[in-house]
Amino acid sequence: HDSIFLLFDNQEKIIGSTGTVILEDGSGRIDAGGLVPEYRTPDLYRSLALVALDYVIKNGCKKVKLESWGDYESTIDVYKKLGFEITIHELGYRFNTELS
Repeated sequence: HDSIFLLFDNQEKIIGSTGTVILEDGSGRIDAGGLVPEYRTPDLYRSLALVALDYVIKNGCKKVKLESWGDYESTIDVYKKLGFEITIHELGYRFNTELS
């Protein structure tokens, strides 16, 4: 089953989200948290990861994979401190068709 978790600021505006999937083999997958630019702090990334991790563990997952794309080193450090390790590191590039 899939779940989405939302993070709100004091004015009840959505400032971040993360998602989880419990796979058929009993493992869990976490989509690394996304935050609007002005809220991108290690503490908030940590909070989103902890909510998702708590959910998959409480649903019986013994193995958990966190999928993350293009995070800052400080965010990667947060995930490492939570016990995740990098197993695959990929880079993607974008081409701007509006070059001068």
